[in-house]
Amino acid sequence: MDSDAYFADVLDQLQLTFNTCRKSLSISALHASMNTISQFKEAICEEVNTRALPNKLPDELLIEVFKYSVSLNGPCPTIVLGQRLRETVQTGPLLRLTHVCRRWRNTALACTVLWQRIDCRNLDRLQEFTRRSSPGPLSIYYDVGRYRDNVPMPLLTIPSYADRLRRLDIMHQSDRTQAPVHQQLLSLDYPHLECLTVGNCPVASSAGRDGPAVAVDRTHGALPRLRALAIAPVASWLPAPPLPALTHLFLSFRWGHGIRWPLIRSILVSTPALQVLHLSHYHNQAQDAHEDEGDPIPLLHLKFLVFVKMSLRRALGLLHQLHVPASCRIYLDCHSHAPASAATDVLPRLPAMNDCDRLTLVTHGSQLGLVAKSPSSGLCLRLSMLSTENGGPPSRGRFTAWLSQLPDMFPLCHLSSLQLRSHLPASTITQILRETISLTTLEIMFVFDSKAQELGGEDFLAQLCHALGWSSDGSSSGPSDSQSQSHCILCPALHSLTIAMPCYGGSGKKITNSYPVWLSAIRSLIRARARMGHPIRRLALQPMHSDCGSPGTFRAPADVVDAVYAQYASLGGAGQADVEEFVLYRPGQEAIAFTTWDWGDIERYWALRDDDRPSETSFCPMRR
Repeated sequence: MDSDAYFADVLDQLQLTFNTCRKSLSISALHASMNTISQFKEAICEEVNTRALPNKLPDELLIEVFKYSVSLNGPCPTIVLGQRLRETVQTGPLLRLTHVCRRWRNTALACTVLWQRIDCRNLDRLQEFTRRSSPGPLSIYYDVGRYRDNVPMPLLTIPSYADRLRRLDIMHQSDRTQAPVHQQLLSLDYPHLECLTVGNCPVASSAGRDGPAVAVDRTHGALPRLRALAIAPVASWLPAPPLPALTHLFLSFRWGHGIRWPLIRSILVSTPALQVLHLSHYHNQAQDAHEDEGDPIPLLHLKFLVFVKMSLRRALGLLHQLHVPASCRIYLDCHSHAPASAATDVLPRLPAMNDCDRLTLVTHGSQLGLVAKSPSSGLCLRLSMLSTENGGPPSRGRFTAWLSQLPDMFPLCHLSSLQLRSHLPASTITQILRETISLTTLEIMFVFDSKAQELGGEDFLAQLCHALGWSSDGSSSGPSDSQSQSHCILCPALHSLTIAMPCYGGSGKKITNSYPVWLSAIRSLIRARARMGHPIRRLALQPMHSDCGSPGTFRAPADVVDAVYAQYASLGGAGQADVEEFVLYRPGQEAIAFTTWDWGDIERYWALRDDDRPSETSFCPMRR
């Protein structure tokens, strides 16, 4: 029997019967019929819902969809350390899920994990979420600034389920005179707490000129399961060691107070499982970290080490106090007032740099960026040269002096790939290249330096091509083949060369003046290395890159661009057998894919403020 046709006939008969009897039905019968029809309609809707594709999913998969929609599969992205947000715990999406249909509501209410994130601002909601999440773990966001100095009812209810607490976020107002109400929360025992964040922590009333008197708190019990700790900024409280399970530690120092290194050291020595260490704005003027006498702190499981917004001297002093594995990835975002040639600014030979085979070096104005990578580790440095001691602007020579010591900081002999974006003199780059005996790939983006040209500075590209194409004894680039084998030239293993040239103008010069000179220098370089038995097999050129971050660049007319590119295309024309592969990039194309930096799980448990977060990972161009 056809069920669809039979059911349609029954409905038609019911409609006909109603039309026949409608005038004779009593009011009570009509109301009873309406109730019956409503129940009938609900049954039909329920049957339709059960056949819908989302409701065909098993409960386990549906719960995963719910978790994703309310961002429970990862860290809570709305917890921004040191920043108060009106809507920190987003409960709207979760409540809307329960209003879709009966099955979704029953499934959501039966899943305790969905209700574990609680905001203390609403006592009724706090109690309801606590009931729905029972007996599972809890994650509580507590806004201290909402209650001023009064002890709120939610605070009094927390001790009753402190053993269920897995995460506690305490946020203060940005008011330094506010009493530290959170001390009542921090004095409790949390045997299963895994994540603790304290934001906008107020300065103690006893703070002097050098800042607050920070002490290690020993009033609460141990935190044996604490895995993540963030305090931004450190003001009047630090947890008592030991912290045996801690893997993520973030400390931000805001007010330039005299928090001594031994206090931080007492925390670090009690964290044997630490994997991520992030310190920001550490400007202790009372004592330099390297002045502390003691053995380096062994952090044998450390994966990421991040120092942000501090002087290079201070960061290097902290590094001196730590013993980290060779696989640790290190990021330094620092500034320097001292001359770059000073010994305090020189990077030590860190274990993370021993196996580095790729190096990216970028200079832009008063900033220097450096990325050294190996298959398992790496180092990222962003250095800002501040004004000199006499108040003048930083000079280009300060970077030149610092880079002249690069062979002492890095094992350049192991490099196979080198990327440069620079306006530095060719002599500085040549000094680096002398150490890169294993280099196979060289990528250079030259940027326009108007001051150097106005002063009659060197033609850096022509001089660099000259250095790469001549032997070390100063002989001509055209010796016989037998003689060339005995001559030592720069980068003897080099076989891939990429050069990106600026859209070069300058006052009093025509754009066409420089490109023929550069073309001739590149052609001489290719021929010279081929004659000496060290040919360039792949040559990639971009005569006019669009680096808008470089001062002095401009957009050339289309006919000029076409003329320049026609000249450079001759390098790959018929009869040019000196290179096996020739690539010519137009303006706007990416000739060099500069190295970027992956931060891994630095923000696994919280989101960082912009001035605490590592700078942008792209190093070309370096924009503020």
